[in-house]
Amino acid sequence: MNKTEITLKIDSDIKVQADEIFSELGLDMSTAFNLFIHQVLRLGKIPFEIAVDRPNKETVEAM
Repeated sequence: MNKTEITLKIDSDIKVQADEIFSELGLDMSTAFNLFIHQVLRLGKIPFEIAVDRPNKETVEAM
């Protein structure tokens, strides 16, 4: 299998937090990213919901 290198830009604090969690799971950043990409390809979509967090009607009225 041919491999290619990619470069990602990510907030340094987020990277540190992600590295800590991945380490606890026995993963490095590259393996975690590969898992994510494989899930996207397998499912044909982002493997989690991406949504705008908007307050409901009652919260808006309370504001």
